[in-house]
Amino acid sequence: MFCLTRFIQSVVSAVAVLLLAVSCSNPSENGFTLKGRCTDSSYKSALFLAENGQVADSVSIQESEFGFIVEQVPAVPEISVVRLLNPDDAENFVDLPVGIENGVAKLVFGERFTLSGTPLNEKIMLFLHSMSDLRAEATSPERNMDIESIAGEFSKLYCNYIVLNADNALGHYIYRQYGSHLSEQDLATATSALNKK
Repeated sequence: MFCLTRFIQSVVSAVAVLLLAVSCSNPSENGFTLKGRCTDSSYKSALFLAENGQVADSVSIQESEFGFIVEQVPAVPEISVVRLLNPDDAENFVDLPVGIENGVAKLVFGERFTLSGTPLNEKIMLFLHSMSDLRAEATSPERNMDIESIAGEFSKLYCNYIVLNADNALGHYIYRQYGSHLSEQDLATATSALNKK
């Protein structure tokens, strides 16, 4: 009986230690972690801008790596901005949208920009891919589109993504950032979609 009791205690202790180790090794349990990589050596530091535009944190980029941790994640996921700074040119900075929600996201900036790891960040990346694809298509010699037509195509793209994401932070982010580029009709559609949520 004594041996059985000791055995059960040992098993319980081992399970407790295992659960503690797992929880400590998994940042997503306690907030948001951004693992960043910048392969453009002209950028030496990164700022983390809260949704209201205020600087919440700053770090140096060392050996192309940087990162941020948000321990208190908002109840409703939101989109903040990571700004990469060039110390030799104050006007040469890059703003990159990042979704803040429980989990670990990975950001890579260099010849290409990628963002992955959490549902909201996957949505942001899909939107940015769509913008990039449309930009390539609109400037293609085969399309021969005039400026007005290009503006119309982008307006439709923004509107479609706002309507599709009216129930989450991406829809509101696109509305704030690109709402001025919406046509009158698309603006009315987008505003109506957001007001219904």
